[in-house]
Amino acid sequence: MTLKSRNRLLLAFITGSSLLFIFSSLRLGLSIYNNTITIPENLIRPVSISLPDAHIFSKNFYAASASILFFCLYAIVVTIFLYVHFEKTQSIEVIDCMAFVIGCLLEDVRIFVPIDGLWSKTSAILALTGRTVITGRIAAPLGLLFSVVFNETEQRQYVERNFVILFIIAITLGQIYPISTVKLLSTFTVQMGERLLFNAFQCTLMISTIIIIFYEGMTNHAEKLSRQIMGCTMLMAGYKILYNSDCYMMFSIGVVLITAGSVTYLKYLHSQYLWK
Repeated sequence: MTLKSRNRLLLAFITGSSLLFIFSSLRLGLSIYNNTITIPENLIRPVSISLPDAHIFSKNFYAASASILFFCLYAIVVTIFLYVHFEKTQSIEVIDCMAFVIGCLLEDVRIFVPIDGLWSKTSAILALTGRTVITGRIAAPLGLLFSVVFNETEQRQYVERNFVILFIIAITLGQIYPISTVKLLSTFTVQMGERLLFNAFQCTLMISTIIIIFYEGMTNHAEKLSRQIMGCTMLMAGYKILYNSDCYMMFSIGVVLITAGSVTYLKYLHSQYLWK
């Protein structure tokens, strides 16, 4: 992929993400204004641990909505950063980072569940929404893993192939993973079957990413290794907390972590290619 074609794709993604953010925000705002949103009382919280009995820890429609829209806004801002700072740099990590960004953007489909009342029926659209979310939650950590596994110069000619393989894996697993359209979460999505297995799979991808970063950093005597590890750790922790957030406290922690992690990691990545 040439720099010119990659930059055009980034610009197209920025435009599409911005339109989706505006569309989602307007539809949500109009639904709230017209009082057309009905929230079921039997929604399950995604976090199984007991939280303190306080308002900031209680499940809240607006907190869950804010976390979804933040993912969309996050995708726009990060892509603009990648376009501006890597416009003339053939960085392989940019493409793999976009897999993480696309995974975040796919979270936006959850906002249409309360807007269109999808949780009042076990429809095919609700199932498709749930599988889209699962696909994104596999693609995001897989993108970070690919960015550290396939970051060598000789991998440049295979970057498109690796990107396609990444999403084939994510889409395939997203389509076959068991879900329950009867059990709905307070984060506006369906309940996944075998949650412990899925969480273990995600954690394995995330831990593998950190281990590879550490190993390559020690092998190549890379400077600023701690910044990259810290950035990736905060980024992945913030991402997981944010997509599970249904209260103001989790939303706040998730936003702080994913923002700080992204700034730290992208600054490190930019410094690595600054003089190349």
